[in-house]
Amino acid sequence: KKKFNCKHFGAHLKQARKDLSLTQTQATKLIGVSQGNISDFESGNSEPMASTIVSFSKTYGISGDWLLGVSDKSNENPFEYVGVVFMHRALVLYL
Repeated sequence: KKKFNCKHFGAHLKQARKDLSLTQTQATKLIGVSQGNISDFESGNSEPMASTIVSFSKTYGISGDWLLGVSDKSNENPFEYVGVVFMHRALVLYL
């Protein structure tokens, strides 16, 4: 049984945020957690609750399994990911 790896999760979380061209401040508005929380998650200093992992997965359009290190694929449906990227880029302009 694999143990949760905060560093691995944090690296994937940061990569996903940067792929969407989001700052931590912008991500806080989309996810609903503080910038300090996002910083702690991305640096591997804090373990998020399951509901927060789900929020990141849905908001960033990525696989929760990939975030957790269970899968090598960030998204099983690349067309959905492209739609999320365009939606987020529009939100970035708005935020």
